[in-house]
Amino acid sequence: MISKQIKKTVLQSILQSHEFSGSKNSRELLKYLVNASIAGKSPSETTIALELFGRDKNFNPNEDPIIRVNVHNLRKKLESYYRYEGVAEKIRIEIPKGHYEARFVPVSEKLNIISPQKYNIGIIILCVIAVIQVFLFIGLWKEKRGLAEVKKNKCHPDYSHLFWADSLRNDLPFLIVIGDFFFFQEYHTDLQKWQIVRDKTINSFNDYDQFRINNPNLKLKLSEYSYFPSTYMNEIIYLSDIIQSISDKRINYCCASHLQMYNLEEQNIVFIGNVNTLGTINRFFSEPYFTIDEFNNAVSAPPLNEETVKIYTALSEPRRKYKDYAIIKKIKGANKNNILIITSFHQSGLINAIKFFRRQTTIKVLKDSMNKKFNKIPSDFAILLKVDGCDKKGYDVEIQEMMIFHSPLAFQINNF
Repeated sequence: MISKQIKKTVLQSILQSHEFSGSKNSRELLKYLVNASIAGKSPSETTIALELFGRDKNFNPNEDPIIRVNVHNLRKKLESYYRYEGVAEKIRIEIPKGHYEARFVPVSEKLNIISPQKYNIGIIILCVIAVIQVFLFIGLWKEKRGLAEVKKNKCHPDYSHLFWADSLRNDLPFLIVIGDFFFFQEYHTDLQKWQIVRDKTINSFNDYDQFRINNPNLKLKLSEYSYFPSTYMNEIIYLSDIIQSISDKRINYCCASHLQMYNLEEQNIVFIGNVNTLGTINRFFSEPYFTIDEFNNAVSAPPLNEETVKIYTALSEPRRKYKDYAIIKKIKGANKNNILIITSFHQSGLINAIKFFRRQTTIKVLKDSMNKKFNKIPSDFAILLKVDGCDKKGYDVEIQEMMIFHSPLAFQINNF
């Protein structure tokens, strides 16, 4: 029998961890479920919505999936915590699927239910992962040599002013959001099997829950994993090193499919990913700014003194010349935080967009261009880059459009 005091101690260890420090919803939900467990209660979905999330008596869990989404996120955070920071914990908290209660499980009990066969499979998987990591290390080591220029420019004013100065003025940590491709499964009665589905309009758990509600006749279930290209790892390292070279703030990481609205207020956001993976971030591409047409791989810029809208279409063929477009956008958040978005249609555009703004020479060009066109360095802006290249290697990166704005109704755009 685990005492109440031990349960409270286990809870406090988790709440004070790095994993839970930047997630208010997960912290509050975990405290609520643990307190309910100590009181011998097993709250329902509706009870949690009313007591913790401020929903009214008309709350309908079939229409509002807020509890399922937040419990799912809490399970993921607990898994991550026990994988790293809490790996040595003797008593762990679990939230069984299909239930809304916190259970305290001694580690010895968890070990007893693992069969030798599963253990051996786990060892094999770990060995495979180790081999992959060796190859990744070699590749990343080569890429890291390119960071020498970044390291030399520690606290460089161009870095600080154009992209990071506003983020350095607040006390909020950084959150690097990685655009992942969200998958789910659909059961086909004719084929009598589950098939993996990727829908460009479904990029998060919230999107998935809404899709399921709108299609009650479909038999659906979540996939265990999402996906993002391995090349993103290099760019994540570059961004992390740039931030660490100018600030000692904590850097958190999150997949776009797991991003919640409250994350956009509690941290300085840096998003990198394909336009099809924007998810919650997509709300920042509304008019009158650049409008993305995901299905046609095109982006349009609002006209200034012209009757027609300019449309730029990305073209890409394997092992041939390509033309891609990338957008770098910096805007203010709702809580004095800042949001930096780097997105493109293909990997090539994303890779070369990050190279564009991490180099001192190109930053100087951008700074001079802004001074020339706007007579100042704007705080909020959006840049459209054209990337010409071959086989993911860009040999020409050019500014196509540049916009500054102060509110949804006040903006300027200039052509290059």
